[in-house]
Amino acid sequence: AGEHFVATAAVLVVRHDPTLADDLIDAEFEGRGVYGVALYRTGALTMVWIDALFPATGGQKRSTMLFGTGEKNPSDVWPSAVEKAIAKTAGSYAAIEGSE
Repeated sequence: AGEHFVATAAVLVVRHDPTLADDLIDAEFEGRGVYGVALYRTGALTMVWIDALFPATGGQKRSTMLFGTGEKNPSDVWPSAVEKAIAKTAGSYAAIEGSE
């Protein structure tokens, strides 16, 4: 239950101000399967680059993202992108899991 706590918190913040999602994600290279995610690390804003492969269930033909919608619009996948960027900086998804 706690594994998506960071992305969930981001979703709640963006619901208050939807323009923040646009500021979080750099989708300039989306066509190449890459997103940039703006994160604060050690007190400075840093762009963390991730690939567009997100955890999903259901196989290649009919997969469902574990979080987010899976549409090509970056505003739809941004929670997964934020979570993946945080996991990348932490070393793995397991490193950002919350306690049950």
